[in-house]
Amino acid sequence: MKIRIIVLSLLTIAVFIGIYQLLDTKQESAYRQKLYEDRREKNRFFMVSEYSPLVAEQKKSFKGLEYFSPDESWVVSAKWSPATTMDTLLLPTNSGETDSIIVMGKVEFKIGEKTFVLTAYLNPYDSERPLFIPFKDKTSGIESYGGGRYLDANSEKDGVVLLDFNMAYNPFCAYNADYSCFFPPLENVLPVEVTAGEKFVQAQFP
Repeated sequence: MKIRIIVLSLLTIAVFIGIYQLLDTKQESAYRQKLYEDRREKNRFFMVSEYSPLVAEQKKSFKGLEYFSPDESWVVSAKWSPATTMDTLLLPTNSGETDSIIVMGKVEFKIGEKTFVLTAYLNPYDSERPLFIPFKDKTSGIESYGGGRYLDANSEKDGVVLLDFNMAYNPFCAYNADYSCFFPPLENVLPVEVTAGEKFVQAQFP
């Protein structure tokens, strides 16, 4: 009798684990599907939109942007520390000059066992996601754009900001030097490889 109870208990646990894994897989699949759809939509924008950074000649050979594979371990919760004052900072740009931007606060998060802090600014490009985080990492200039990448984020909720590095993207000046873009400050240089988000292959965008 005891053996039957143990066997039934183990079977019940196995069923629950199986259901949990199935639900988890479906959730992951939904996340990836949305990410892939966003990437397809951005490719369409680059190809056909009048606001695309690509010139007509570039569009002829454009075969789509390149990305690191989706990896949900790069979706991290960050502790939010708001700036005590709305200071304006001058950041370098690709034109060799500086431009002003408003400091919003800092995000503190972990990658593996290490803790990092990045400065967030008022987003000059996307009012729906007000936090703008330009950053560089060890892939910059190798697999990703040498001038760094951008990450947009929603406002904090209960002191936490969700950072999805799979959404990291290159500034338009990576594809067209006529655009002006901010370069990340030294404090936003991460001493790790962020293998998520957009890649950059210079040969595709001469």
